[in-house]
Amino acid sequence: MDLHSIVERLYTQLCGDNTQINSHQTARDVISSQQTHNQIQQKNGKHQQQTSRPFRWTEELHRRFCVICTSLHWKVCTPKHIHRLLPCVPVPVIASHLQKTRIGILNEVDAPTYDSIPVKYRDDPIFRAIIEFWQENNRCLSDDEIRLILGD
Repeated sequence: MDLHSIVERLYTQLCGDNTQINSHQTARDVISSQQTHNQIQQKNGKHQQQTSRPFRWTEELHRRFCVICTSLHWKVCTPKHIHRLLPCVPVPVIASHLQKTRIGILNEVDAPTYDSIPVKYRDDPIFRAIIEFWQENNRCLSDDEIRLILGD
């Protein structure tokens, strides 16, 4: 087996296709072209990540988020814990939304602490039941209890 055949076989293994190299290419040329190809793919991947659409909170998803946070207690719930119960949302998105919602609750006129429910859900029976549970049991709901409430 000559050097050209060996390089051709290595190139095929590296590239994953059946592209033939010409007799004027050296092993260094083949490796260099593969490195350039990989760099272009990495740049394209970064570009695709940067141009992805921003996450959109639907009304139902926000409601589920609020049920989870109220059940765990707004003051102590963490993005990672919320993500375990809401895996369809990335952790950084949850962290940002949690911060925004906490600030919103604190800014509501009649809600001086994290213990309350966002105003739009105050008449919702599920949220009232969660608060009653907190008052009676003096503990947050377990993950399984939260999943039961969410219907998961």
